[in-house]
This record gives sequence, structure tokens and C-alpha cells, in this order.
Amino acid sequence: MKKIPLLFLLITINVLIVNPLLAMDDAKSLPLLPAGNHIGMIQGYDPSNPSETERNKELRWEEAISKGMRVANIQFRWDQLEPQPNQYNKFLLESTLLRIQANGLKPYVVIPTIDTDRLSIPSDLVDYNTRTWLKNGMKVDDPRVINRFKKLLDWVVPMVVAHGGWALSVANEPNTYIVDRNEADREFLKPSLINFLTTARSHSHSINPDLGITMSLSQNLVESGETFHINLLEECDLAIFTYYAIDPNYFFVGGSTEVNQELDELLDAAGDKFLVLQELGAASGFANSSSPMNSSSEKQKQFFNTVFSKMEAEPRFRVATVFQLVDWSENLAEATHVSFLRNEGIVSSDYLERFSESLETTGLLHYLDGSPKAAWYTVINWIQRFNNPQPTIQPEPVDLQPEPVDVQPEPVDVQPEPVDAQPEPVDVQPEPVDVQPVDVQPVDVQPEPVDVQPEPVDVQPEPVDVQPEPVDVQPEPVDVQPEPVDVQPEPVDVQPEPVDAEPETSDIQPENTDIHRNRNHRRRVENRRRWRHDRRNQEPHRYQQRIIRYQLLD
Repeated sequence: MKKIPLLFLLITINVLIVNPLLAMDDAKSLPLLPAGNHIGMIQGYDPSNPSETERNKELRWEEAISKGMRVANIQFRWDQLEPQPNQYNKFLLESTLLRIQANGLKPYVVIPTIDTDRLSIPSDLVDYNTRTWLKNGMKVDDPRVINRFKKLLDWVVPMVVAHGGWALSVANEPNTYIVDRNEADREFLKPSLINFLTTARSHSHSINPDLGITMSLSQNLVESGETFHINLLEECDLAIFTYYAIDPNYFFVGGSTEVNQELDELLDAAGDKFLVLQELGAASGFANSSSPMNSSSEKQKQFFNTVFSKMEAEPRFRVATVFQLVDWSENLAEATHVSFLRNEGIVSSDYLERFSESLETTGLLHYLDGSPKAAWYTVINWIQRFNNPQPTIQPEPVDLQPEPVDVQPEPVDVQPEPVDAQPEPVDVQPEPVDVQPVDVQPVDVQPEPVDVQPEPVDVQPEPVDVQPEPVDVQPEPVDVQPEPVDVQPEPVDVQPEPVDAEPETSDIQPENTDIHRNRNHRRRVENRRRWRHDRRNQEPHRYQQRIIRYQLLD
């Protein structure tokens, strides 16, 4: 038997084992993501948006970019990119990446094989009548599935990196796919999902070692007491979660104490990996009536302020993407979720009211006209703050309001100090002197040479702090004897630069593009929050989830 040369063996071990491990360590540092903290936004897409809302949405988007927004979040299903076996829609992904890159944004890309409570795997591999939802009962780590996904990654990974991408998620909240099943099915499916992630990550790093590979998890998985997220996070380059200011009964929960505690739990789960919030949301509650979910515009603003303050203080907390820019319309909420839940009769009318409110007020801009809420100014201020860690104008986040700002300066009493400049009477009559003070400078009135010289009069008004409202400073004339001298200084109008309380807007109009998914993120909460705790004892609950999976297919 021929012996294998030792050098050849060492090279093989280095290529197949050592290099991939080193690449994984490199990717954990997120080398493709610019240093510092980053805030992104999901625009959302509602075809019923009024024209004024669409205009304001684009203007606000451009404003966020001008203030320093540098990251974006995009998502395409696997079956969108591979509509037929081994036939790819590369244009769909590349055209979106090009538009994002043109705006100076660096994308985080989600291609979910599992998307919460359904699969986005090509249809020729899917069969929801099986235990695994795949043809012939295959698991997600079956070679037929793995090899198809590797072929997809062969062109997706280089394309994402070439257009500024810094991370790729290969599943979106797969914990729902696993945790909401009976115990036997959970134990049957967990190893296959972990193996799928490990294989996809290793293959991606063999193409580009710097691209972070992960799976997106929901924050409630950490709260549930399940340990499955620990196994998944061990195989990820970064820890990505979705996080909303809401409890399972759809009441607002976003006080500073609760938020800081929950963020600490996510940081603990992340361990030594960077934390990214793929979706960060809080509803503002109905503006013109009482809020069924006990929220308000002020509470929404304070929630974001608390989260971003935590981000600033924690180096591991790198990115948060706000869900979303514009409120949902009532019709969109009704069509996608509310009507189904009402018809099924599986929740109370009070719950439906809170649920609908959470969707219809989840944005930073109002649906009817695109006008900004108080939280918009908080978010935009933090974007600017993170882009300039040492601001010279606003060292603390300021929540500007669109209402007119009534700033009343304190009265400024500019009185020259009394001057005792009374020369003794003399026979010489000085010629009239026309003294014109400039910029409220000391008035030095010198008559023609006489035997008695009055001391110079140094009139120094105290420094006047420029107030937000124009202040008309009129110094009183200085009457200098011996002869009455009519000194009339020209009125000095000290005009501070007007303070513009309105946020700066941009005239740049980007292409109208749906670069961000309008993910029906709420379609998963009705089966992941309220009913998860008693899933094992309620057969109608599993029936309801199966109905949701088919009703909400795109």
C-alpha cells in the first residue's frame, strides 16, 4: 500500500479543516459591516398608500440616508430566486442590490428556507401533508435539499458581497417551525435544522470567508425557556432577533425597565457574538381615540430612545432595523390577518381590536398623509448621533416635534452703565461731533482740544446670548456734556440665525422600489405568542396554525 506523503496530508487538513474554521472566526467579527452602531428601516409597501403618503415616505427615506443611515434589510424567498428547478431569477436580487448600493446602503440579506410557519423552499421539494412538510418525508438536511441550496449559494454569496452585503440569513424564525410541534416531532426535526445551518455556513465561507451567516430568531424564543436557540446560535456568525414592544395579549410593554431587561437577555443569549435586531417595532396607538392596547405616541418614542441608548452603551449591540416606516392601512390589516382571525372565532373581539391597532400604528409615519410621529424625530436623531459619535450641536437625543416651537427669550435689558463724565464748564465751544457707534461698540466722544478732557466713555453691554427669536437691541443714546451732543446710534438689529424646528428634507427622489419586504410579520404572532404556551393540550390550536399557513401564502 502506497504511503501518503506527510506534506500532502498536512496541506489537505489545512484546506479542509483549518481554513474553514479560521474563516468562521473571521466572519464573526463582521468585517464587511462598517464600524460603529447602525440603524436601518424597512419601508414597507402598501399599494393603497395615498399619493401624499408615498411622497413623504420617499422624502423621509432620503432624509434618513442624508443623516447617516448606512444599512438596509432585504428579503427574498428561495422559491422566488429559484422558481423552477435549477433555473434562477438572478435579476430580481441583483437589481435590488444595485438600487441599495446606489443609495450608499450596505444590505443584510434574508433568504429564508423556513419562514416562521411555512417553507419557502421550491415547490417541487415541498409537501405539507408529510411530517416534515417536504416530499417523501425528507428533512431539511437531506442531500437533495442541501445540494440545491448550495447551487443557489454559489451565485448568491458572490453577488451579495459584490454589492456591499455584510450578512446572510438562511432562515427566518425557524423556531416556530420546530417549537410549535409535539415533543416527538421537535426532537425529530431539531438536528436536521442545525445540520442544514452548519452546512450552509461552511459552504458560504468556502466562497467568501467574510460574509456573516446566521438564522433569524424571535425574541420570544429566549423568553419561552426553550434551549433550542442555544444550539442554533452556536452555529451562527452573529445573533439576530426580532423584537417588539408587546406582550402575548397585545398590550404595549415598552417601559425602560422591561426593555433593558429583555435586551440583556438577548445579549446573554448572543454570548460573544454581535447582536442584530432584524425587526424592531412598537405601535403608537390610535391618535384620535383611546388606545385599546394602552400605547401612545410618547410611549413609542420612549421605547426607541431606550433601545438606542442601550445600543450606544453596549459594543456588542451593532444593528437595529425599525419595522416599519409607514403605518399599515386598515384594509391591509383586515385583509391579511384580522378577517381570518375573526372568521375563525379563535380570539376575542377585544384581542382583535388590540391586534388591529398594533398593525395600523406600527409605523413612524401616519398612513393618511405620511406626516411624522414623535418617534420619527427620535430615530432620525439617533441615526445622526451614531453617524457622528461626538455631535457639536446636540449631545443628547432631542425629539423635535412638527408643531411650531414657541420659544420666548427672556427680556434682555441692555443698559450702559451710568457714566459720570461732567467736565467743568469752559469757554471753548467744541464743534458738533457726529458720533456713529457701530455694532454696539464703545462710544468714544472726543470734542475739539480743550483744557479739560472728559475721560473716554466705555459703554460695554453685557454679552447677549443669541436667542431663537430675533431680539432687537436698541441702546439708549449717551448724552455727553458740556454742550448737549445729539448722539443717535443707528439701531443695531441683532438677528440670530433662525432655528428651524422642522427636519431637513431632501429633494432627491429615489426610484420607487419595493426594496424591502412588507413582511406580514404579524401573521406569525397569532400562533407564536398567545397560543404557544398551551400548544400541547389544544388540538384546535394546531389546526388553526395549519389554516394560517395556507391562508397567508404569498
